[in-house]
Amino acid sequence: MKKTNLKIIFTLALLLTIAGCSPNHQEQKKTRISENIEQIITKYPLITLSDIYKGYFQDYLGPSHLIPDSKTAQIFIEKELQEADTLYGDYYTPCGWQGNYYRVNLRMIREGKISSEKFAQAFCASATGVDSALVAKWRDEWNETVGIISGIASGLEGFKRDSTAIAQMLERGEYVVHHSTRFNEAYHPHYRIIKREIFEKEILPLLK
Repeated sequence: MKKTNLKIIFTLALLLTIAGCSPNHQEQKKTRISENIEQIITKYPLITLSDIYKGYFQDYLGPSHLIPDSKTAQIFIEKELQEADTLYGDYYTPCGWQGNYYRVNLRMIREGKISSEKFAQAFCASATGVDSALVAKWRDEWNETVGIISGIASGLEGFKRDSTAIAQMLERGEYVVHHSTRFNEAYHPHYRIIKREIFEKEILPLLK
C-alpha cells in the first residue's frame, strides 16, 4: 500500500477517534461538574455562584494573584489566625471539580498539625504565573462550565446577577472575586490555596 494511502487512512482513523471520544469526554466533564456542584451545595447551602466561581478559578489558576514571599505570607497567616474567632470546616477540600488545588484550612496550624512556616512555604511554592492568554482560556472554560451549573443550580441566591457580573469582569480581562458576604458570615472561611502535588506530598501525611 502506498505511503500516501496509509497517511490518509491514519488521518481518517484519528479524526474518527476524536469524533467518537469528544462527546464522551464532554459528558464525563458535565457529570463530574454536576456531582461537584451538588456536593458543594449540600455542604454549603448558603453558597452563591460567585463563591462557586471563586473555587473554580482557584482550581484552574492557582493562588498566584496574592502570593508574597513565604516570610511575608507567614506573617499574614499568623495575623489572620490571631484575629479568627471561628475556623470552620474540614482540614482541606478540593477547590473545584478537577482537584488541581486544595483549600487548606488554617486550623491545621492552630491545632498543631503543621507550623505556620511550613504552611506558608507550601502556599508560596504553589504559585504559578498567570498571563493574559491563560486568563482568556479560563474565560472560555468558565463560559462552558457556568452553562452546566445553570442547569442544576440556577436557583441559587442572586444567580443571574452574579453570572452577569462575572461575565463582564472576564470580558475586561479580570478574573479575581472575593467570597460573598453571605458565605463569609455563614462559614467563616480561613484557608490558603495549595497545589495538589505539594499538598499530598508535604501536608496530607501530617494528618495520618
